[in-house]
Amino acid sequence: MKNRILKILKSALLVLFVAFCSYYLLSEPAVVSRGIKNALATVGGVLLPTLFPFMALACFIENSGVSSFIGRAFSFPTRLLFRLPGEASAAVIMSLVGGYPVGARMTSQLFNDGKITKEQAARMYLFCINAGPAFVISTVGVSLLGSLRAGVIMFCSLTLSSLLTGFSAGFLFSKPVIKEKREVKVFEKSVFEAFTKSASQATGGFLSVSSYVLVFSAICEGIRALPLSKNITCFIFSFLEVTNGVMSAAGSFSLPVITAIIGFGGLCVHFQVMSFVLESGLKLRYFFVARAVNGALASGICRVLLYLFPIELSVFSSTDKMVSAPYSISLPCFVAFLLMSISLIFDIAPRKKV
Repeated sequence: MKNRILKILKSALLVLFVAFCSYYLLSEPAVVSRGIKNALATVGGVLLPTLFPFMALACFIENSGVSSFIGRAFSFPTRLLFRLPGEASAAVIMSLVGGYPVGARMTSQLFNDGKITKEQAARMYLFCINAGPAFVISTVGVSLLGSLRAGVIMFCSLTLSSLLTGFSAGFLFSKPVIKEKREVKVFEKSVFEAFTKSASQATGGFLSVSSYVLVFSAICEGIRALPLSKNITCFIFSFLEVTNGVMSAAGSFSLPVITAIIGFGGLCVHFQVMSFVLESGLKLRYFFVARAVNGALASGICRVLLYLFPIELSVFSSTDKMVSAPYSISLPCFVAFLLMSISLIFDIAPRKKV
């Protein structure tokens, strides 16, 4: 009886949520449209030139077998620091430089290929989800805060926090290494095949990431229209979507707070990697706690680094809007569009032959 009441309540809440979303879309089309336009500027000006190339590179590293060479080179430190097999080293490294979903995608591929166990994949999801230097240093530090030094300090804080989280998880939650009897997939692809498959995988992953950014940007734009205080709005944005949270916090909050927002990531990032996390069997409460701990730890490290390398408050921008030039020519953006177009051509060609 109790389970039936819970199911009815869940269904009723779901219906109310759908009804509210429908009413919001019909009653506030201008707000939704403005949020989507802002998200498209973020996708084209920030994510496409910074995230997509790293996603393609991460897929190529795994598909071409380069990860095996990296694994042998970094096997000892990976086993010593994180209690993970050498094959995981490439995913750990790429998670620090590639952007939020890159490490999670590589971890998922390692698990599906039988190179790591389910327990090892679950531990990697606790610390292999990080913002890359292109976003932290270039976008947030230079473009938004007007300080390269601030961006470097934030990135160093986030990197140290991630490594400490992985080190702690390895010694607190790791189990004795027992090889699972799983069939290990061996790929024998040419460089050309690895490239085309990697570009196609990166395109699909990038489109998935972009869809979440569009949805959450529309939600944030609706919240921005509400009569809420700046502090409450900043808190909600930081919880929902990292880019809007950082832009809202810039000029009003300290650098450690902004670092904590980036370290947490926001629900938009969490949903991007949720399918990977669930396949490992990691309980969601552990995942969210790890994200909160990562943000708090990064904030504390940032305070220490600011004490050692102080920055004048005058370098921080007072604007909450990111400066963008949507019609200017960007070489990284052009290269990213070109790679996506090539991948689609090679992906469609074999289907026509069939």
